[in-house]
Amino acid sequence: MNIVDEFGRNHERVVGATNPPRVMFSDNHPVASRSAATRVGTLRSMTWKYLALLVALAFGGVALAHDMIPAPAQTRPIALRGATIHTMAGAPIENGTIVFDAGKIVALGADVQIPSGTQLIEATGKHIYPGLIASNTRLGLVETNAVKATVDFQEHGDHNPNVRAERAINPDSEQIPVTRTNGVALAMARPFGLLAGQGAVIRLDGWTYEEMTLQPRAAMFMDWPRSDFWSPPWLPPKRKEEFKKKRAKRLKELDAFVEKAKAYHQAKKAAEAGGKSPEFDPRLEAMGALLRGEQPIWITANRADQIHEALDFTARHGLKMVLVGGDQAMTAVEILEARDIPVVLQRINALPVRRDDTYDEAFTLPNRLREAGIRFCIAVTSRMGNTRNLAYEAAAAVPFGLPEDEALKAVTLYPAQIMGIADRVGSLEKGKDATLIVADGNILEIPTQVEHMFIEGRAIDLDNRHRQLYRKYKTKYDRIKGE
Repeated sequence: MNIVDEFGRNHERVVGATNPPRVMFSDNHPVASRSAATRVGTLRSMTWKYLALLVALAFGGVALAHDMIPAPAQTRPIALRGATIHTMAGAPIENGTIVFDAGKIVALGADVQIPSGTQLIEATGKHIYPGLIASNTRLGLVETNAVKATVDFQEHGDHNPNVRAERAINPDSEQIPVTRTNGVALAMARPFGLLAGQGAVIRLDGWTYEEMTLQPRAAMFMDWPRSDFWSPPWLPPKRKEEFKKKRAKRLKELDAFVEKAKAYHQAKKAAEAGGKSPEFDPRLEAMGALLRGEQPIWITANRADQIHEALDFTARHGLKMVLVGGDQAMTAVEILEARDIPVVLQRINALPVRRDDTYDEAFTLPNRLREAGIRFCIAVTSRMGNTRNLAYEAAAAVPFGLPEDEALKAVTLYPAQIMGIADRVGSLEKGKDATLIVADGNILEIPTQVEHMFIEGRAIDLDNRHRQLYRKYKTKYDRIKGE
């Protein structure tokens, strides 16, 4: 699969994809130099592998693509009347009306005049919220972990800052309709790895990745290596030492790569004044926005030592950081506050990290961060199947001290602010995108159903594979029952 990176160059693979080898043997090729019988066996083996790949692609493409048609652009004004509007910019508006046209909110309040020619949707007793925003996801980048051809979230090697996740998005992913049925309208799709590449904020609807992309190159992403090593008792102790040495080597190489990128961009600047221009390097070129402070780096780190190492790394290189995970973020709360580093929490409904932690350590963390003055938002673990549970993850923090309005903001306004897109989404205000949902109850409660979703004014189809299978087997049961 060929893609074009941000510099217009063709690449034969995208995030995590692996190129099949070309079966072309010269006389000195290792396979060609073997005996005829060995070569036949090898070629047969490779033939079966290719046949298996073709079957997976042929049948997988049918099974792993949804049938929902992307919504057309809004062509006339739409008004939702009689609902409780949770704006995230102030108190809820009871019995309110919201009007949007050409994808933008034009009016909202308790006493709004509805223009003639407007499509009116009665929403009495319903609740209107901004579309939920999922942070730190693999949405569109993986379909089935066991099917390698559908796994596209990680490149080879440790240093891939030029990778752009949106180029690998699969608009036909079955995960997308399932996720938006629960109110998630936008998501940060990201690559994974040490210096993994650049994530993008995507709309959960569209024919192509270009249509889906709201904010390309929204952030650089990094997964900080774990320092703990667990091994079964029968493995030799030297394995632990090997792990430590390998980890130290990777971090040393990471520092060296960043220094090399700095030198590259300094040389480019000198070239503008008449100096020699450095040879183009797409990986080093992609570091420019990060080094200039125009782009944040989201670093996943959960344990205290990981967090402090990541903080030291970004301070040393002058990088703007967002902490992802942050299970033990309270160990660095003073640094987080002093440097205004937000935290993207993704383990609320979870067990404690350490044996001596209190049982509610993860549940109380959002409120403890709020009380400490640390900006935060709530996500879910990066496994794509969990993204649909975003609202429930936020709800889990409410009984443990987080105010309900803060829980709602943690999946709407706060992620928008952290991602740098709050001028368009995250709250319902005049002039912002009409990206919103209409629910029959409190969106944080499991029985609540999302009845309408609009992304920039476009009415989104809320059907999905789960509902299709429900209807299918309900019909089967009803027929059996009627016999």
